[in-house]
Amino acid sequence: MKENTAENNHNIFEGLGQLVIEFERLILTLKVSIYTLLILDGLKEVRYARVMLAELTAYPMLQKFRSLLSIRYVGRDLELKHVDRLFVLTEGLISQRNFMVHGSWFNDRTESDPITAEIFKDKTFKRGVDEESHILSTAQMQDLTEKIRQADSLFTTLNLCIYEPGCDLRQKLASAKIERLKIQSDFNGNN
Repeated sequence: MKENTAENNHNIFEGLGQLVIEFERLILTLKVSIYTLLILDGLKEVRYARVMLAELTAYPMLQKFRSLLSIRYVGRDLELKHVDRLFVLTEGLISQRNFMVHGSWFNDRTESDPITAEIFKDKTFKRGVDEESHILSTAQMQDLTEKIRQADSLFTTLNLCIYEPGCDLRQKLASAKIERLKIQSDFNGNN
């Protein structure tokens, strides 16, 4: 039984490691996109931007990038509205990643098929505290990792579009590709 638990833990930790690496690539793409916007608008010393973005977490970085896009694409409301869906769905990916990374993991299952672990995290609200817990399979972790890769690809395309003055964001960022980022259910299978 101990061998099964050790193998399960290895598979779960490997999946979590892949997820974390892909997420950090996404964060780097967001940073580079912000640098691109600032440099194209005249910033000569990129270290100023690096100072401002250092240690910034994912949510505020995503919000800053969206705000900068509004300045770059002023008067192009339809394109910005189209891109908003990418930002909304990426917030969902960040939320699930944060729950996984900041939660407490338990895996004492020996007969798990598919391989699963349980994650707990306290959530506070105005009336106190409550516990959120989910059972997560390696397949769900792989799905989330793939969605993070896809988000990174879409933001890379968006960054390249910034260099092209006439680039139509709606054409470069197809709705179908953006919708693939949608999380179909939470970790427990609830919609």
